[in-house]
Amino acid sequence: MARIGIFRKLFNFVEEFGYLNTLGLILLGVVVSLLVDYYKKRKAENKKVEGASILVLEKQNIYNKDLADKIVVKEVYGEKVTEFTYSGRAAIYIGPGSNEIVVYAKLGNNKTEAKKLNIRIDYDKVYTLYYLIQTNQYLLCEGYEFEKDVNVLINKGQILQ
Repeated sequence: MARIGIFRKLFNFVEEFGYLNTLGLILLGVVVSLLVDYYKKRKAENKKVEGASILVLEKQNIYNKDLADKIVVKEVYGEKVTEFTYSGRAAIYIGPGSNEIVVYAKLGNNKTEAKKLNIRIDYDKVYTLYYLIQTNQYLLCEGYEFEKDVNVLINKGQILQ
């Protein structure tokens, strides 16, 4: 019953505010969101080094409870990173070769301790970084796929210490 009351209040607000005004606000929100994403991507591309790869930091399958929801990269070689959206998921550009990154994983409202990882990245590729909840380890996989089974990911990827 409470949900019906919330929807009634919402529809009453829309009627009082006006349908066109409400539609205009929604459209304005979408445009602002797209502009923010565009400028974040441009800022990240300006900092990008030649041959940099994309490191995706968010899982695709929200129902997979074996993986953390998101990985946050605090810094690469002591420098702050700029996130952008890649195929609807948070990502960063990372230079080729060996990289030292400081990361932590978000598990709902909780987060893990920050950890320093050394990862090796090839030129112009896409990688995905996962956090395995069961083993408290990070997993680096080449490519960007829909993760159905964690065991398949572990066989394809490299566990980082």
